[in-house]
Amino acid sequence: MLQILYVDDEMSLLEIGKIFIEQSGDAKVDTALSGKEAMSLMSSKEYDAVISDYQMPEINGIELLKMVRDKHKGIPFILFTGKGREGVVIEALNNGADFYLQKGGDPISQFAELRHHLRQAISRHRSEMLLRQSEERFRSIIEDAPVALGVGRHGKALYANQRFMHMFGYEDKAEFLKMDFNLLLEPSQRDQGPLLPADSEAGTILIETELMGLRKDGTHFPFHLIVASINLEDGPGHLAVFTDITERKRAEERSQENLSRLTMAMKMASIAFWKYDLGTRTMELNDQFFALFGTTAEKEGGYLMSRDTYLQEFVHPDDRERLAEIENNDYASGHPYPYLQYKYRVIRRDGSVRTFVIRLNFLKDDGGRTLTIEGVCQDITEQNSTVACH
Repeated sequence: MLQILYVDDEMSLLEIGKIFIEQSGDAKVDTALSGKEAMSLMSSKEYDAVISDYQMPEINGIELLKMVRDKHKGIPFILFTGKGREGVVIEALNNGADFYLQKGGDPISQFAELRHHLRQAISRHRSEMLLRQSEERFRSIIEDAPVALGVGRHGKALYANQRFMHMFGYEDKAEFLKMDFNLLLEPSQRDQGPLLPADSEAGTILIETELMGLRKDGTHFPFHLIVASINLEDGPGHLAVFTDITERKRAEERSQENLSRLTMAMKMASIAFWKYDLGTRTMELNDQFFALFGTTAEKEGGYLMSRDTYLQEFVHPDDRERLAEIENNDYASGHPYPYLQYKYRVIRRDGSVRTFVIRLNFLKDDGGRTLTIEGVCQDITEQNSTVACH
């Protein structure tokens, strides 16, 4: 129910106006015969809008408007008066009146227009309030976000949260705002195009990439960037999410270094990994595996090989049947232990015979059924002269 305050020093007009406005059934009108009485009512009750005459004793409509604006800010205010002087109209609008209507003419048409403007003013006021609340919530969410966020338009920064300022080494937001977002990039990356692209439909992810950032002090750091289009109060804009990935990059570098060391150690120890899928009876191999046999994945048709092909092509004929029997039994039974180890002979592509030891790790489902077998094979010819399978 809309709560309306109607102020006029003529009781008859108040009564007629109250009847017309309340006709729709969604509004209740309180009346006041003076500006002083109106302010008293407003001090004890919240109203959705105020309608006021201009010429009243003690406090006129413009003076009441100023008092309402001072204490109640943006509440819709309609000046409804018999005074049609241009100066009154200008003064009313300059002081924040939402509409100015002149009394006179057909009362039905007159009050119908008043009711129309009243609802229009209330609707606009509520929309503005919701927008302000939405923007306040939006800013609060951005400010409290656990990641660095920036809002911009046409490549220029409009807003950034504290995490963003800290990430790029800025303390004063005024120094950063209106700055070109591309200046946040390491110079060699600025020619790749604007960091914030052209406007697009709200909610669209426009960019997701990794770049090298430039702090205010000149130091560089890697960051992950996501840019999405959003609707701002005065038009389309962009929301940019920045994540410092320095630690991740360092971890990746350490991982790569460890992998390089492991690969080197495997080569020195003549060790290779492989994986066997029982469902497809296919082995997934790597370059080191093929190197142990003096060949390459390209020569052998790729990194996938059937178990039967492996037995036929690389296992010594005298060990082939026994190895197949041992493996078939162990694979079929699921093997009671998680690991298995045995030795056999292989034939390299150059025809030389080598002795391998193989260690198997059985990966099982919740029911104990083996799904995948991970294997490590090592050339131990120089360490062990035993050639029989165990």
